[in-house]
Amino acid sequence: MPQHINLLTRRRAIKSLVWLATRGLGLMLSVLVVWAVFSEVKLQQLRSDTQAVEHTVSSLRLELKQKRHDAGLEDAQALAQDTERMRLSLDEHRALMQLVSKGEVGSLLGHATFLQRLATTAQPGVWLHGVDVTLAGQRMNIAGTALSSAAVMHYAQALNQSFQGANVAFTSLEISKEEPLAVQGAAKSSQIKFRLY
Repeated sequence: MPQHINLLTRRRAIKSLVWLATRGLGLMLSVLVVWAVFSEVKLQQLRSDTQAVEHTVSSLRLELKQKRHDAGLEDAQALAQDTERMRLSLDEHRALMQLVSKGEVGSLLGHATFLQRLATTAQPGVWLHGVDVTLAGQRMNIAGTALSSAAVMHYAQALNQSFQGANVAFTSLEISKEEPLAVQGAAKSSQIKFRLY
């Protein structure tokens, strides 16, 4: 008896397996392509969103910079440097400002009141040659010439009365005689040099 072997059925099984594998691979490949396209679209959206956020941040930075400029505020580092520079300048001048505030180098008004009192105090026969204001206005030295010692004494009394409110008192007086002046046709007169302090 002859046996028949059907070799075609086996091939059909392999063909259907290959067909099924190619269809599965195609489907898988399609799913991967769709997923890649979807991911690429999402990445594009994220990029555009990131660019929009960066643009918004840069415009806000420009707006903040403009507002700082309009308000007079500069960069924090520049402000810190200016503050440090001012502090150093203040430290350098602190000793002088303390002397001025204590009145050791004079007053902010100067010595105008002293000079005004000197100008308004007059004595006939007395001429001033020099005035020294020392110790921040606490001491005055006056040098001059007079015709008589009595004129000098009257002038000293008048000055003490005039300077009574300014806390200045003339307590010392130096007098020296000067050589008599010889003037043609006039009698010789001796002058007195004096210093009040």
